[in-house]
Amino acid sequence: MRKVIAFIIPILLLAACSLPPPPPSPTASAPAPTATPSLPPVEIIPPTAPEDELVQAACFGSTAIQQLFFSPDGRQLILTGPQGIYVHALDGLQGDLQFPAPQSFYHAALSPDGAPLSLAADGELRRISTADGALLDTLPLEAAGDARLYYTPDGTLATLVHPNGEPDAALYLDPSRRLDAGPAQAAAVSPDGRWMAAWGPDSPQVFLWRLPEGEALEPLDAPGRPNQAAFSPAGRLLAVGGMDGGLTIWDIESREILHTLPGHRSAVTALAFSPDGRLLISAGEDGQGTVWDVGSAGSVARFESKTLPWSNTLAVSPGGRFLAAPVPQGGACLWSLPASPEILAETGGWLVYERDGGLYAAGEQGGPLLQLALEGHPLAGSLAPGSAGWLAVRLGLDGSSQTDGISLALLHLPERAAVHHLALTGPLLDEGLSGQQVLQALSQPDAAAWSPDGSRLALAAAPEGEGAGLYLFDLEHGSLQRLTSEAGYPAGLTWSPDGRWIVYQETAAFTATGERETAALWAVPSQGGEPRRLLPDRQGEPFETSLMGWTTAGELVTLTRGAGDRVQVIDPASGTVNDLFAAGSGTVSSAALAPGADALALTFTDSPEVLLLTLSTGEERRVRVDGMEPGGRLAWLETLGRYSLSSPSGAALLDPRGDSLLYAGENTAPLPSPDGRYLAFASRGGALPAGVRIYETDGDLVAELPGQPGDRLAWSPDSKALYLIKDQSLYRYPLPSGPPELLHQGLAQTGSGLVFVPTGLVE
Repeated sequence: MRKVIAFIIPILLLAACSLPPPPPSPTASAPAPTATPSLPPVEIIPPTAPEDELVQAACFGSTAIQQLFFSPDGRQLILTGPQGIYVHALDGLQGDLQFPAPQSFYHAALSPDGAPLSLAADGELRRISTADGALLDTLPLEAAGDARLYYTPDGTLATLVHPNGEPDAALYLDPSRRLDAGPAQAAAVSPDGRWMAAWGPDSPQVFLWRLPEGEALEPLDAPGRPNQAAFSPAGRLLAVGGMDGGLTIWDIESREILHTLPGHRSAVTALAFSPDGRLLISAGEDGQGTVWDVGSAGSVARFESKTLPWSNTLAVSPGGRFLAAPVPQGGACLWSLPASPEILAETGGWLVYERDGGLYAAGEQGGPLLQLALEGHPLAGSLAPGSAGWLAVRLGLDGSSQTDGISLALLHLPERAAVHHLALTGPLLDEGLSGQQVLQALSQPDAAAWSPDGSRLALAAAPEGEGAGLYLFDLEHGSLQRLTSEAGYPAGLTWSPDGRWIVYQETAAFTATGERETAALWAVPSQGGEPRRLLPDRQGEPFETSLMGWTTAGELVTLTRGAGDRVQVIDPASGTVNDLFAAGSGTVSSAALAPGADALALTFTDSPEVLLLTLSTGEERRVRVDGMEPGGRLAWLETLGRYSLSSPSGAALLDPRGDSLLYAGENTAPLPSPDGRYLAFASRGGALPAGVRIYETDGDLVAELPGQPGDRLAWSPDSKALYLIKDQSLYRYPLPSGPPELLHQGLAQTGSGLVFVPTGLVE
């Protein structure tokens, strides 16, 4: 029977396994290190940028081509020109069609559903059927002969005209909405429907509007005189080609230039992105076409194309397999675009990490290092892997005060593409106190959470620009639903184990140190329904609460701080709240829940003891781990069935019975292998040198790898290798013995860590 395997962020990467034998008792110290394998020297290999010719797949027609389009299903190629309109079948299941074109035909646009083809001719708009060429209807235009047509994703037809011979253009989104477009002569709509751009070779500016409102933004001052432009599929990048042949790729939201490409020897006449945003294709008056890698800004391949000033068109098939372009001899040809190399076996996984400001992935055995289609945006500081190759990444959180343009990208790693982009903030969100409050809430690592089966994502967002709410995205249906109607600042999201409830903290404020102050705790039915208030406010005073996790009975355990810390058990179905423990005047330093063992452990700032609580009976037991200081940090390691306890003097494993095993000198929390055999520590230095050490769980040292604070670690799902980022390089250390293998170099010094994401199905 096949089943989906899901993993969480690697620092908590755990896999279910049987409970290993209990550690020896009483407390034992780890043995002294016995071996220090060294990492191999790093050899810097410069990247290469091959410029091979594209492979030509097929050619169609021999007459002049003015525009060309792929049908939305990719089964047809539609060509328009002065001699007629041609519909070519690409799947062999349909016949080719030919329709006459109006004598004064100037410009065409294909509707998003592929049904009507709209033409500007003789001062009117003509819509014809692509099935048989029948005229569907006609509408008057503001200008004769030179109108240009553009469809937005919702089916609205935009018209760019020069009314009554005026030098400045008008852009109509519908008959009632006229936008001033200056000296523009052409336009483009972003595939996500958020932006519209217009430009002309007589002006150094690109005009921008935010859709659907039609709000005018500050123009971009493009280098050279812009002659062509195209949006990336996610609408985040705008490529601009100049009359001088230069190419510029802009980040729309930050208004910064990401890349400047050498371009062509003369004017750029056509531009198009591949559907995954990985490639940019350009053509110029020099008769050459070039395929660019957006991530590296390098040339990938070339092809021959003839795009005259009145035939400035390129098209990429919906699946990204083919490029269509006019050719010098007349007609158009298809070329096969470079395919993404296979770096992921069906039963394997990808290592995902940040490099040079972008997000990259590589196979677990190394192989090609490929950029994911996130188009160079800053990451949110955390990645949230779901199941079957899905990954959620927050974009746009670059530390500035800008509150607009923050989104959540859902990537499906086999395709390396951002399949869904969810806006987290809207244009009406102010940049004052409330806007910054939302920004802080959305930047929390727990402001998004996958459902237990990985099919749904709960997230905090403010896409309408007024406060924030709790939303639910369904992967299967691609639908986004708002679950809460009130404005607020949800954070600390968690799902009940059965997927019926989503619990979140309503944020009241953030302290100077970034700690979250809670106004209330809410439970929301995941299928929709009225939210239930679980913890009331304290006479309007905010408080700090931590969600410890869920018991086997489906109850939520919380730790509330202030005026005597206390542990409470909450039933979201009934709203019942029971106090399990009150610390009196003491202060809890750390707590961890052991769901399967029905137990809770707490440490205190003024005591070296650990308090062990049995939830079902309320039984308390205090134990002391020799060599550990007060205020140790606790975590429950599901793989081992034990707590980890870490302090500056060392780390220990502690089971719910109180038996412990000390790893002296290790001052960070351990990362257990999925099979429970090994523990990896990335020490900050102190009693032991800084570096990565791997132990068997009985305390025997397996390997010591020199390192430095900040090394990032991840285990392979089969526990046969530890991956680590050290000195901006990625290494793989095979177990039980090395040597380390260098996989990739040049990684970012800081980033969102190292994530291992599974592809899903295994036997």
